[in-house]
Amino acid sequence: MESEFSTKKLYPKMRTYAAVIVRGEEDQGVRLWAFGKTVYQNLLNIMLDPDYGDISDVMTGRDILIERQTPAEAGNQYGKTTIRVKPNQTALTEDKTLLESLFNDQVEITELYPEPSYDDLKVALQNYLNPSEEEESG
Repeated sequence: MESEFSTKKLYPKMRTYAAVIVRGEEDQGVRLWAFGKTVYQNLLNIMLDPDYGDISDVMTGRDILIERQTPAEAGNQYGKTTIRVKPNQTALTEDKTLLESLFNDQVEITELYPEPSYDDLKVALQNYLNPSEEEESG
């Protein structure tokens, strides 16, 4: 019997990662924030708007408030993330030592999410296209 599968699952999904500092938790360092296409487009529109200026500047940038709704709250399968750029320009920190640490002690994304090898991807695709009987019963 032929295996039935949806090719839609094989399409790449846009995921963007940004280095962020959480206000009030600066001592925890730079974190990676992962978000999808909609948030990416919203941020890009804000960054391209000359009225906002460079929101990522460490001295004259702007804070971004992130509001996350669970799937149940949003009434959909994934939930909803909205962003709001604060109107006031604020420095990332006044502490020079902390600022240097934030720039110099960032984790490489490939340390958190190792890139799979060609062979790993090939095996994963083969397993998806030809699942074992054990996987089908589970």
